Amino acid sequence: MRLTMTRVPELPTNKLLAADLTRIEGEDGSLDFGFGQTLRFVFSVREEGYEGQEVSVMCSPTLNNRSKLYGILKGLGIEPEEGQEVDIGGLVGAPAKIKVSPPNSKGFQQIVEIQPGS
Repeated sequence: MRLTMTRVPELPTNKLLAADLTRIEGEDGSLDFGFGQTLRFVFSVREEGYEGQEVSVMCSPTLNNRSKLYGILKGLGIEPEEGQEVDIGGLVGAPAKIKVSPPNSKGFQQIVEIQPGS
């Protein structure tokens, strides 16, 4: 197999980027890094020059008013009430505006802010 090296451009960190939630990994319990079940929300950027570039945010499946998952859902325009059940799979395809961190020591960028998009 022959592979060609390509360079992925760094996403700008100083602005909100249009993106779509393309998939949620780990709903079946397959993501576990030794700390319990993990969910990964993967977004595809729609901004010119970065189209299709993926960036994600991970969290536990715990849903309460202080959880990271609650913040992600709120950023996608869903603000569940106490006792309300949420089908997160139904969120795939949702538009959002995301802000990303500067690259970490391994060159990866992560989502640090999510707002409802159009």
